[in-house]
Amino acid sequence: MKEVVEGIMQEINSIYKKKVFLSVQDVSEILGCTEEEVHNLSRLRKHQKKPPRIIVFKEVRYPKKAFVEWLLMERGLQGLET
Repeated sequence: MKEVVEGIMQEINSIYKKKVFLSVQDVSEILGCTEEEVHNLSRLRKHQKKPPRIIVFKEVRYPKKAFVEWLLMERGLQGLET
């Protein structure tokens, strides 16, 4: 999975070069969904199903690498090796 995460991280880093954390808008662009759907992800009751995030001044931010790892695990790719 490490190689998959690194490949996706390279692509995300090329788009969001100077960002350590992704915004709700960034995540909605990556996932191809609305910002409201991203907010709904953060409101899930099951803690393990929520994407990793921090809240800064009432704004939700997602650490890039942790978000990619969460996304792959949610899609059942945690054991994927390339």
